[in-house]
Amino acid sequence: MKRFLRWIMGLLCALAGSMYLLLLALPHLLDPNDYKTVLTDLVREKTGRELSIPGDIQVQISPWLAVTCVLGEVQLANSALFATSNLIESKQAKLELSLWPLLFQRRLHMAGIVLEGATLNFLRNKEGLSNWQPLAMPPELREKTTGEPTESGGKPKQPLLQKLLWEVTGLDLGKIHLTQTNVRYDNRQTGRRIVIKDLKLKTGRLREKGQFPFEAAFNLSHDDTTTKKPAAIRSGDIAMQGNATLFLDEPHLLLEDLRIKGTLKGQSLPKRGLKVVFSTNSDIQLRQEKITLKDFSLSHEDIRLQGSGALEDFSSPRFALSLKVPACSPKSILKQLDTRLPLLQDIDALTHLSAELLVKGNMDMAEITDLTVKLDETAITGALTVKDQINPTYEASIHINHLDLDRYGRKKTAPPEPLPETGEHQLDTGSDEEQAEASPPVIPVSFLKPLRLQLDLQADSLKVSGVQLSQVQMKLAGKDGLIQLDPLTARLYGGNMKLKAKMDVRGDIPQIQIKKTINKVQLAQLLRDMGSRDDVTGTALIDSDINTSGLSREDLTSHLKGTLRFEILNGEIKPLHILQVIRTTVTRHREETTPSAGDVITDEAAEPTTFVRLSGSALLEDGILHSNDLMITSELMQMTGAGELDLDRGQIDLLLNISLSPELVQDEMMGLTGLGDTLIPYTIVGPFSDLKQEAEVKRLLKGETEKQPQALPEQADPKIKGTDASHPPTEQGAADY
Repeated sequence: MKRFLRWIMGLLCALAGSMYLLLLALPHLLDPNDYKTVLTDLVREKTGRELSIPGDIQVQISPWLAVTCVLGEVQLANSALFATSNLIESKQAKLELSLWPLLFQRRLHMAGIVLEGATLNFLRNKEGLSNWQPLAMPPELREKTTGEPTESGGKPKQPLLQKLLWEVTGLDLGKIHLTQTNVRYDNRQTGRRIVIKDLKLKTGRLREKGQFPFEAAFNLSHDDTTTKKPAAIRSGDIAMQGNATLFLDEPHLLLEDLRIKGTLKGQSLPKRGLKVVFSTNSDIQLRQEKITLKDFSLSHEDIRLQGSGALEDFSSPRFALSLKVPACSPKSILKQLDTRLPLLQDIDALTHLSAELLVKGNMDMAEITDLTVKLDETAITGALTVKDQINPTYEASIHINHLDLDRYGRKKTAPPEPLPETGEHQLDTGSDEEQAEASPPVIPVSFLKPLRLQLDLQADSLKVSGVQLSQVQMKLAGKDGLIQLDPLTARLYGGNMKLKAKMDVRGDIPQIQIKKTINKVQLAQLLRDMGSRDDVTGTALIDSDINTSGLSREDLTSHLKGTLRFEILNGEIKPLHILQVIRTTVTRHREETTPSAGDVITDEAAEPTTFVRLSGSALLEDGILHSNDLMITSELMQMTGAGELDLDRGQIDLLLNISLSPELVQDEMMGLTGLGDTLIPYTIVGPFSDLKQEAEVKRLLKGETEKQPQALPEQADPKIKGTDASHPPTEQGAADY
């Protein structure tokens, strides 16, 4: 019996040895290149694609039963719809397989996979069909389109080898090494193209449910053929590393300590590129088509974006993110981005920025909610929605606690000193018309034409150009080249304002209409805050309807047209010294003295013209304001007038007809006796900074002079037209002065 057992054991050992020797000799007995036709026929049967293996197939089996299979050049063609390129190309592939775990443990163990010079082309045509779809075709359509037979229940019939491999219970890969690999995704339906060049990938030992390290580096680029505009981010050099865990039963991939470094390049980025770092822990669930990002961070120098979120449905992506921007300095960030920031009015502006927000949407829409932004001392809250990437529509609802726009204005610098006159030929700067044509446009027509916008803005307080506004409410809408502000309301300086505006940029030259109402506004403080002298004070009520057109400031000013109605109560006009000029002129004529330096009214001795009510209307045409019904009422005078104001040149030309009150005329101390029943013409001409004022009282005092016997007759002034003192000049006659 023992001898029999020894004989059986010896026979088994001999059989095992023979099998072992047979396995070792198998690559020398069988040439794998003889089976290329069988392999290509099998691939054609299963996928409907042509497999080409122009290179040699080499198989080696080591004494410890490690199988090494080396493939030379391999090409897997696309379907007939995409016949212009191959789906997969590879210069060389190397596979190392261990037979012991497969034979005795039913566990697939590969010592390594090496792929060199591979190219993968993923295409989607204009009809929405892709070149990889038949590989994942549903069973009920697979037999109909490829002719592949199926078993009952819709499952494909499986050959013996496939059934054996299906029973494999574990996966164990020693390493994966990819070099010079390129991946190209071309979506001709949307015009988007994504290319991964020179991919290098290395992994550690890859086991199911076991963590393994990996690292990769590649160049990523993308473009959009549907638009001629250069992409903000065109390409990037990416390097990544981390730890991964693969679960085949679910299936999903768990990435931990993932860290991605990239240098991004694009039209709006620094020439040397923008260096960013992205880190996260993520879970990629392939069956549910969901990527979960946990505690990710995107950083560049001093700025960081933190958050978490999820991406679902790979074919039609949807995303939901919770984002946070920790406190940072925008001024420092702009400096790091090689963006030159002008000198601002406030050196402490743009030194603090922080934000929190929720973002959700898909490839056609993004919605921002729970927005909270802190910029310096300004707090901003609200929501924003962007629809349609190709023709975006913006909808926003924003609330601001207080905002000082003047802080962020460019600081004024002293103008350069003029060059000394040397008598040499000076450079001809061109005529005024040529300079006006060269003036830069202030309205971005190309940006506003396609703009579709719906903005609802509220601000507790706002400062702009020195003007302090409160309780600001604004509704702004834009669509098809028509921008409407309806309305803008605010409280300011004891009163309120309401403004409606419309800008039409459908043509090459913008057309603008502005309707503005100012009610009970205190002018003195308003003018002081605007940086002007408070030359006019009082409580103002103003209605205006203004139209203009043009691109430059000069065009917009010179094309001003419209109407204006105004009323100012209980104020004064400081540059006008009407009563003082009349008294000085009357005294000089009665004393028959010539004007002297002493007649000049200095600022210290000036007596402003006060009024109870100043009202009128005006017609604005080509930048010039015309008024024919000016009325000024005070306790001492009644005035009517007509004239014009050139807004572009800052020139005024005005004629007033003044009637003095009886109390003033009867007061001998004032020296105005005899002027009670007359209209005194009063001219105001010149630039705002140097007004010339003159009271035409010479003719009015002529009759008084003739009654005095000692006075010699005076020759009539040929410039004066009208009547004697007993017949005051009419309004038409006064215009000749």
